[in-house]
Amino acid sequence: MKSYIYPKLMREEMNPLYAENPDARYAAVNRALVETDLGTLSRMGLRRARQQPKAGYEPFGVALGDAALRVLDSLPASTSRSALIQWILSEKG
Repeated sequence: MKSYIYPKLMREEMNPLYAENPDARYAAVNRALVETDLGTLSRMGLRRARQQPKAGYEPFGVALGDAALRVLDSLPASTSRSALIQWILSEKG
């Protein structure tokens, strides 16, 4: 079963394939959440909070499978889902 989240992301900072293709977003985010260690995911989710936020964020629908959702739910509350998904869709993916 898929669940959806709507993080606010910078379109120009993500791979163009992910900006336009929800299936590619789904595959990249789910793979990264399941395969990347929790420490790295937690650190990457803190990046936005440490920086001066930019303007121009827009919501993107991201589908998550059950395993990826469990990983996301297990991260510390201080982890920004938007920052984490941005990292996955721009650098990691």
